[in-house]
Amino acid sequence: MEKSGLREQVEELLSVRYQADDPIKERIGNLIDQAYDSADVDEWEDISERFKAAFVGFKVGEDSPGGVRLRHKGDDQGVQGGRGAGSSDGGTSAVVQGESSDDSDAKVQGARDRPPFDSLIKGGFFAKYLEWTSEHESPSEYHFGAAITAVAAGLGRRPRIEWEARPLYPNIYTLLVGPSGARKGAAIDRALRLVVPAMGTHQLPNEGTHQGFAAALKRRLEDTDDRADGLIVAPEFGVLMSRDRNKADLVKWLTDWYDSPDDWNRALRGEEFYELRNLYVCVLGGSTMPWLRDMPSDAITGGFMPRFILFDAQGKRFWNARPSFNKHLERELSHRLTTVADSLPEIIRWSDGAANRLDDWYEGDIQRQYEECNDIQFRKWLERKQSAAMKLAVVWQLADGGPKDEIAEEWFKKAVAVVDWGDHTVARVYNALGVTQEGQAAADVMEMIEMMNGGATLRQLCKVLKKKYTKSRVQGALNTLHAAGDLKKNHSPQRGIWWEMT
Repeated sequence: MEKSGLREQVEELLSVRYQADDPIKERIGNLIDQAYDSADVDEWEDISERFKAAFVGFKVGEDSPGGVRLRHKGDDQGVQGGRGAGSSDGGTSAVVQGESSDDSDAKVQGARDRPPFDSLIKGGFFAKYLEWTSEHESPSEYHFGAAITAVAAGLGRRPRIEWEARPLYPNIYTLLVGPSGARKGAAIDRALRLVVPAMGTHQLPNEGTHQGFAAALKRRLEDTDDRADGLIVAPEFGVLMSRDRNKADLVKWLTDWYDSPDDWNRALRGEEFYELRNLYVCVLGGSTMPWLRDMPSDAITGGFMPRFILFDAQGKRFWNARPSFNKHLERELSHRLTTVADSLPEIIRWSDGAANRLDDWYEGDIQRQYEECNDIQFRKWLERKQSAAMKLAVVWQLADGGPKDEIAEEWFKKAVAVVDWGDHTVARVYNALGVTQEGQAAADVMEMIEMMNGGATLRQLCKVLKKKYTKSRVQGALNTLHAAGDLKKNHSPQRGIWWEMT
C-alpha cells in the first residue's frame, strides 16, 4: 500500500480514544513506522504527540502489554513515547515495551565495567582497614562489609539521622555472598576482633528463635536501662534463617527491628510478653547461594532481603598461608574506634550539599531504574537504596572522624558509590534464587544471551524462549537486566536494536 494510504489508516485510527493497555497500540505503532519512515522531525513530533494523546493513561516508558515507544531515527534529541533518540540512517522505528536507543541515562554499572571495589574506598578509616587486611585472603568487599557493619553496631543507636520521612538510625544489615572457601567467615572474625573490644559492641547470640533473640534484647535493655541493641553475627546465614518452623517469625521480627522502633512489643499466646524500647539491631551474615535457597520463601520474596546490603565475590582473592597484620596500624585503627565511641552525637542533620545530592540521586537515577525495572523483588531493593546509603554515609563519616553535626556531601557520595556498585550483586543473587516469575525469566534470558555469544535481539530471544515466556515477559526481563546493569542496548541499521552483556 502507498504511504498516503497508510497515513489515512493512521489518521482514522488516531481519531478514536483507547485505553493505554489496548493491544491496538502496537498495530498503530507499526503502521506509523511504515507510513512515516521518511518524515521530517516536525512531522514526526506531531504524529508522536497525537499517538500519545489517543491512549488514555499513556505513560512514558510504560510496561503495559503491547506498549510502544516511537523513535525518529534522524532526531538526536528525541524523547521516549514518540520523539525518541536517534541514529543517522533516517526513517522511524517502533520499539516494543520500553526499549530506547541507548543507555546514557543508566548510571548502573554492569559486571564488567564497574570499578574494582577497592577504588571506591579512598582515604580515611576504611581505606586503612583495607590496607591492614591487604595480605588476608578474604576479598576487600568482605572486609569492608564486615567492618562497617561491626562499627555500625558499636554506635549503639546514635546518632539519629534527621530525615523528614521518618526517624532513621545507622544500623546495617549486611550479607557476604560467595562460594565455600571464599573466606567470608574469616573476614567477619577479623572485623569482630578489632571492633568489638574498641567500641564495646554488644553481641547477640549467633543462632536462635525469634523468642530467643527478643529475650536477649530484653536482658540488654535491663542492663543498660537505655536501649535494646546488639549485633547478630551469622557466618552461616542459612542456618540462622533455616526453614525450621520454630524460626518462622524471625524474618518478621528482624524486618521490624531494622527500622529501630522506639517501642516494640509482642504478646504470644502461652509465651512471654516482649516489650522492648529503643531497639537497634545490626546483622552480619555470610552465605553461599545453596544456603540462601534453603531460607523460608517469605524471607526472600518479601521485604526482608532488600534490607540487606549484599557484598559478593567469586572466591578468595589469592592464596596466602601466613598473612601478616601491621601492629602499628592495628593500634591506630583501634584508637580511632575508641575515640568514635566516646564522643557520639545524638542527632545528625543534612548539609545542603549532601541533601542536594540525595535529591538528585533518588529522584533521578533511582527513579529511572525503578521505572525501567519489571522485577518486583529488585524494585524492593531500589526502594531501600536510599536509606541504605544514608546509614552507610553516617557510619563512614563518623569512623573517619568527619563532622558530627551534619552529613557531608563527601561521605554521602562515597556511600552512594558503594550502594550503586551493589546493584549488580543484588540482581545476580535475586535472579539466581528465582524468587519471582520475573526473576526466573531474567535468569533464563541472561543465560540465553550468554549462549548467543553475549548479544541478542528481542526477536531472537522470543523465538528460542517462546515455549516458556510471552513476548512481554521477555521484554520485561530485558528491562530488569538493563536496570541492574547486566545488559546494555545497541542499535544499527543492519541489526536494529539488540541487547548485549556489559
